[in-house]
Amino acid sequence: MSSGQLVDTIGQVRSSVVFLSNAFFFSQAGYFAPASEMRVLLHTWSLSVEEQYYLLFGVLLFLGNKFSFSKLTIYLAILGWVIIIFAGLSVFIADVRETFFKNVDELEAAIFFLGPFRVFQFVTGSLCAIWIWKCEFKNTASIFQVLGALLLLLAFASSYSSETNGSLIASIAIIPGLCLILISVGILDRLGEVRSVQFIAKISYQIYLVHWPLIVFWRYWTFKELAPIEIAIIGIFSVFFGWVLYLCVGNFNRNLKIVACSFLLIILANVASHGGATWRLPETRALKPASAWRTAESAYCNGTHIQDGVEFKSQLGEPLETCVREVSGGDSIYVVGDSHARHLLPGLSETFPNHNIRIFYYSSCEVNMGFSNYVSISYDGNPWYEGCLERNKKILNFFRNIEPSNVFIHQYGGYLKNLPLEWIESMKLVTQEIQAQGHNLKWLGFIPYPNIPLAACLSAPSIFTESVLKERCQGNRETYSMIYERNAELNIKFDDIFINVNEFFCSEDSVDSCSAIRNELSLFRDKHHLTVDASIALIKTYQEKLEILKR
Repeated sequence: MSSGQLVDTIGQVRSSVVFLSNAFFFSQAGYFAPASEMRVLLHTWSLSVEEQYYLLFGVLLFLGNKFSFSKLTIYLAILGWVIIIFAGLSVFIADVRETFFKNVDELEAAIFFLGPFRVFQFVTGSLCAIWIWKCEFKNTASIFQVLGALLLLLAFASSYSSETNGSLIASIAIIPGLCLILISVGILDRLGEVRSVQFIAKISYQIYLVHWPLIVFWRYWTFKELAPIEIAIIGIFSVFFGWVLYLCVGNFNRNLKIVACSFLLIILANVASHGGATWRLPETRALKPASAWRTAESAYCNGTHIQDGVEFKSQLGEPLETCVREVSGGDSIYVVGDSHARHLLPGLSETFPNHNIRIFYYSSCEVNMGFSNYVSISYDGNPWYEGCLERNKKILNFFRNIEPSNVFIHQYGGYLKNLPLEWIESMKLVTQEIQAQGHNLKWLGFIPYPNIPLAACLSAPSIFTESVLKERCQGNRETYSMIYERNAELNIKFDDIFINVNEFFCSEDSVDSCSAIRNELSLFRDKHHLTVDASIALIKTYQEKLEILKR
């Protein structure tokens, strides 16, 4: 475990102990935040929300001595639903969203992590429990139970949606689904009589505590998404370790408790030493966190990426040059694109030390957006989108009014599954316009990226051979294949300016050989951004093809 990961894990532990881990993860959410799927205590956010509600509910119980408890609960439920309706309006109405949130990502994180957006669930559930307690539903039709199960399936399916409204639908559908199941009489009631179900129910809390750390440990070990068989195996281990934890903390024989607790401590010690015994690692495999790579990259900007103490965050009104490495009297190299344009900075700075490197980057903004009727998605007047279009027009105008120079295009290649005709036409328009002004234009192709966090995949003892490391650091085959084929296609359509970088990431001229490492060099700091070392190696590899102009 790196120092950065250790600090992050300590923050997770501290916040979860005081039931504030949901606030911690919300504050850590963002484009360059650590990958959520690799954070060992991520699942404790829900426990924090739960405990926060219990404190609030305790206040309601206290006030219930003087006021009507039922009315107070109903008022709180109404407040909770007002908040979630506000969240819904924020999802679909840009003006509402922009008033209270910086962007869609912050709104999505708030809906997911923060207690106020979950109040309606807890209070509605409480009302349902009171309703069941005060009323009898012996003759309630089992069709309600079926309907409740369907709502739970809807919630489960919606939770896997990448859209913000997916998580919103999931959070809303789950409560009435559970209520309908609880008030109905049907086949699900008989499940409670099965001994194995009773056993799982008894240790369900312990299973919840151990399941996510097991998943994270497996991801750190394999650096792959879980296959169905692996999910089943982890499920079995979750039940086993949940049972051991239950024996450790439950009211059982003293000797049994000692054995169970000792077993868990031995397991934890082994896991800790696996991630923390840095003496096992060769110097070349020393782990550097994504934040450290990002800081090292930013150092090349010499403070030009910050204005009034705040880093540029791709917002309307920011200057075209969002990061500059300036050399007195040197010629300029302009790099245009999204955040990928910025990760070329170290490589260009080290390879061309006598040139000024001027980065025009705007996160998630393709250089061809707004031309030839091309937009990647519908933005409905989003200020970010307006800023992207305005910026792209200003950039073209800028290149019309300067002396011929070096202009490089570089951007993320995974915005679209397929490149439509308008995308090709818009890119032709932009590139031809820049070339018409006499500039040396080169388009450094899309990075074949792993699409999963692999920054730590090299952190392994010397007994791990390079062939084993390549397998461990492989990444997502489907993503590699898409980018690999896309580069090959664009290399034909834009052969005079396009530089196909496939061979840098795929050593054997085959998509099956693509990897997140090269000669035991870690190429990616996160799912798709290059490390500083990889940036330098990439630019030096294609130095001659860039054909730098010199005046």
